[in-house]
Amino acid sequence: MAAGMNLRKIIKMTAALALFLTLVLPQALALNTGPEQQTGTISGKVYKPFFLACPGAKVELNLAGDKKITAQTDDKGIFLMANVPVGTNYSITASKEGYKPATASGVNVSSGKTTTVSLTLKK
Repeated sequence: MAAGMNLRKIIKMTAALALFLTLVLPQALALNTGPEQQTGTISGKVYKPFFLACPGAKVELNLAGDKKITAQTDDKGIFLMANVPVGTNYSITASKEGYKPATASGVNVSSGKTTTVSLTLKK
C-alpha cells in the first residue's frame, strides 16, 4: 500500500510539473525575450497659415545617410511615423505645393515613446 501511495504522489507531482512547464513557464519567458525595443513613434500636425489644418502634406524624416521615412497628413493635417529608429537631432520637414516647406530640427526619438511635432507651412 505504501508503494502505491508513493506512486500516486509521483504521478501528481509529474502532472503538476507538466502543467507548469506547458502553461506557466512559456508565458513567463515571453515577457523577457529579445532585445529591448529600439524604435519610437513621431506624430504631429501640419498647419497652413492661421493654424488651419493642412491635409495632404508630405512629411519627411531624414535619417542617417540618404534614408528617409515619409508620411502624408490626413484630412485633419495629422501624420504618424511608426518604427522610427531611436536617435537624436533628427530633422523633419513638411511640404505641400503652393507653400514654403517647414522644418523642425533637433527632434529626439526615444525607445517605445511618441514624440509630437507641429509644423506650420507659410505662403
